[in-house]
Amino acid sequence: MRPDEPVRRSVPPPGEGAEGIGGRTGGGPASQPLKPPKRFYALDAFRGVAALSIVFWHWQHFFFRGRVPGPGARPWHGFFLLFYGYGQLAVELFFALSGFIFFWLYAQPIADRAVIARDFFLRRFSRLVPLHLVTLFLVTLGQLAYRHHFGSDFVYPNNDLQHFVPNLLLVSAWGLGYSHSFNGPIWSVSVEIFLYLLFFLLCRTLPIRALVLLAVSALGYFLLAQWEMPIGRGMIAFFLGGCVYRAYAWSLKSGAASKLATWLPWATAALWAGAILAVYTPSFHLDAWLWIKAHPLVATIGPAVLLFPVTILTLALAETQRGAFWKRTAYLGDLSYSLYLLHFPLQLAFVLVAGWLSLGRSFFSSPAALVLFFVVLLPVSWVSYRFLEVPAQRWLRG
Repeated sequence: MRPDEPVRRSVPPPGEGAEGIGGRTGGGPASQPLKPPKRFYALDAFRGVAALSIVFWHWQHFFFRGRVPGPGARPWHGFFLLFYGYGQLAVELFFALSGFIFFWLYAQPIADRAVIARDFFLRRFSRLVPLHLVTLFLVTLGQLAYRHHFGSDFVYPNNDLQHFVPNLLLVSAWGLGYSHSFNGPIWSVSVEIFLYLLFFLLCRTLPIRALVLLAVSALGYFLLAQWEMPIGRGMIAFFLGGCVYRAYAWSLKSGAASKLATWLPWATAALWAGAILAVYTPSFHLDAWLWIKAHPLVATIGPAVLLFPVTILTLALAETQRGAFWKRTAYLGDLSYSLYLLHFPLQLAFVLVAGWLSLGRSFFSSPAALVLFFVVLLPVSWVSYRFLEVPAQRWLRG
């Protein structure tokens, strides 16, 4: 997911009754199963962390010369190695979170025709498009200024009319031979649009069963392995996220949620501990990096298949059982879409200003540059969310 709207539900889906699946909220006997919360604050926060991970991963942009990566030390590289080295995997996390959220919020209502296509796609359009149009315009101007000053494009080439139209329509990553252009991170939002179409069609025409979702996820793997199509990455993680929701709903309905919520966090912690150990222990890190270079496809989808689904299920069950203990961090989820789409235009602005001030690219190796970038990015993202995204949604939906 690309980052999307807050993970909340204001009304229960058809067929679950006024109190949702299973009756009352947690803490009671096993005979009275837990019910889902109205909003998954933990998943919101997790989505925000994913957006920040992408920002760290893209710090390498500051050392590009045109479209060619260049050398440059990352600020506090040892501490943030997990994000600098593997932050790109957060895209799979976005897709998996989207799958869980959309199967939770919309799958059954769409199947029951309680949600029609016009309303569903209007909500998606109003959430994604306004900020996309603004950032596309900003990057177009920024690339013109960068080309005038430096004689080439910044990181992403192909900033021409042929690539502008697919970017404008959010279909740039749908076909074969995809190449990054304009606001490069928008590729995953383009994939997300495709996933919404596929999701709506499947919910209307096929039973919402785990085997169906696994089959669609496997089709995504085929598209990725055979033709390196970006939509394959989205299909793998999104429909596995749907499977996670099916497992979550089953655990509530069967009464197994409390037992799962007891031991699953330990398994999740062990998985994360192993991953972090592999990253921060030099010998493990070197071996892991060599293995990833030899098996790039498996390394890319590995977290989407195991680590992220298990983590999403753990967080959802924990919040269902213990309440909104992550509520104060949920603002990260609100800002995640702004963080994701605005960080590249802001990088372009920083490089232009650094060039005009004759600072040199070595400036971006300093901790001061990292702090300054986030001091600007976070407030700008808040302003975007508060004064652009929310008002635009209300106006378009109204």
